[in-house]
Amino acid sequence: MRDCFDTMIVVNERGKTMRKLLLLICLSIYGTVYAGINEWTYLGLYPQYVEALAKDPQNPDVFYAAALDIFMDTTREGGLFRTTDHGVTWDTLGFTHSYVNGVAVDPVRPNIVWIANGSNGVWRSTDFGISWENRSNGIYTSPIDHDGPVSIAVCPHNSEFLLCGGGSDVGIGSLYRSTNSGIQWTEVATVLEDYPKCISYDISAPGLVYAMTSNVDIVWMSADTGRTFSPMTPGEFLSHSDLRTALNRPGAVWFLSYENGLQLSEDSGHTWHSCMNNWRMGNDTIIWAMDIAGRGDTMVVETNFGPFLSFNGGDSLIAIERGLSRIVDHIWFVKSSPLEIWGCVRVHGMWSYTYDASNSIGDKPFAATPARIITYPNPFNTVTNISFTIPQTGQVSLHVYNLLGQEVTTLVRSNLQAGTHTIPFDGSALSSGVYIYSLEANGFTANRKMALVK
Repeated sequence: MRDCFDTMIVVNERGKTMRKLLLLICLSIYGTVYAGINEWTYLGLYPQYVEALAKDPQNPDVFYAAALDIFMDTTREGGLFRTTDHGVTWDTLGFTHSYVNGVAVDPVRPNIVWIANGSNGVWRSTDFGISWENRSNGIYTSPIDHDGPVSIAVCPHNSEFLLCGGGSDVGIGSLYRSTNSGIQWTEVATVLEDYPKCISYDISAPGLVYAMTSNVDIVWMSADTGRTFSPMTPGEFLSHSDLRTALNRPGAVWFLSYENGLQLSEDSGHTWHSCMNNWRMGNDTIIWAMDIAGRGDTMVVETNFGPFLSFNGGDSLIAIERGLSRIVDHIWFVKSSPLEIWGCVRVHGMWSYTYDASNSIGDKPFAATPARIITYPNPFNTVTNISFTIPQTGQVSLHVYNLLGQEVTTLVRSNLQAGTHTIPFDGSALSSGVYIYSLEANGFTANRKMALVK
């Protein structure tokens, strides 16, 4: 885990920048005060690639994590994992060396757990994941190609009803429906041109359910609990990432496209409009993970500029990347008070972020994405490169300081075009040690540390 220097510091008042920089230096030397508040902390499951997460509806400390097997990598064997202490420890429930793509818990009977296994079908447990029975009758499975079930969902209004997305022997993808708790499945939508990777029942509207494939610009909608599906086209999108519905907001569905951001329909998928238009900066911004809470006003997204939190439906965002050094592939709200988020960091397990506005240092709402910066190599011997991406053209300054807060050099002080810039830093005249560089762009400040080792 990174220490407090490796974080985005959003500063709207320039006069406070140096004081916050010196505060961070002190925290780096004498220890951090975050203790998991407003900072990502490691939960476990390294080095697994977690593809899905399901929560026990009656016990807030019980979660199931589905992990993929990574081909030709014996350290990432995949499987199903469970925690009963809110992520402190994890138990392995089996299915290693297989593609566990989806997991779901019965909303009424939490002892019943379902998984979608791309290698060998749908499985059900009635004892919290201790033992399992195969319930794949009617579902296409392919142990060799691993293109069997990839998603599973339990109807929140009648848990005897389930939907499963997977492969097909007549097309690329299919949707399957069961009305008797998985004893028998019926293929209800075929030739979807790709695997239905996400299925979401409308929590507030019995009968409504949505499905989404990965690479075709269609959301499939059913108004009869999955008996029939109709295509709803939200726009020209190349690849899709996620789908959500909201509590107490019937007919509302959020659809996430990598290239075109987050789309919202208020009429069950018939018409769509873009969310977060006021902060997205053209084609440079990519969103690949999201989740919503409540009625959808509270949302979290992971972008190529880092993860962000919003409390007003995306009108303004809060940077929440402190403690992260890698991309979050999937992200979930797991607790409402205090607000807690879990994320899967690619092949680096599960991480947790708890947001507390009263304990926030530098996390402020803003309506535009700030710059994101990295240093390579770091540590370095004599010369390193500072690379940063700014989403819009504007005045940029890049300064280097020592641990006493004294300015060592100014690398940039000019108007730069939007995009990625790489600035070399030559430390040949400096002594070994830790140095801080501070980037100011478009009214925001980001601080990082780099280590010079000779």
